[in-house]
Amino acid sequence: MYIDNKVAILMNHYPLMQNTRIFLKKDVKKVPKECLCEIELHLPGKQLFASSDTHHFEGAVKETFKQLSYQFDKAKEKLLVHH
Repeated sequence: MYIDNKVAILMNHYPLMQNTRIFLKKDVKKVPKECLCEIELHLPGKQLFASSDTHHFEGAVKETFKQLSYQFDKAKEKLLVHH
């Protein structure tokens, strides 16, 4: 549910989004256990990728979405400059 809400916010702010792939992984070999979030965001002619890891999934998801928002804003600026 938390991730669905985050994706919905992104889709409302960035209607150019075509597809999103989200990977959540837990590394049980590390102590303390690390939770990893990786997100691929597909735009027309561009693919963005971000990942982060923390001790809990919610923090990893939050940080990864923050990185993607920054990347998306940069990609949008470049798109607007070229048109």
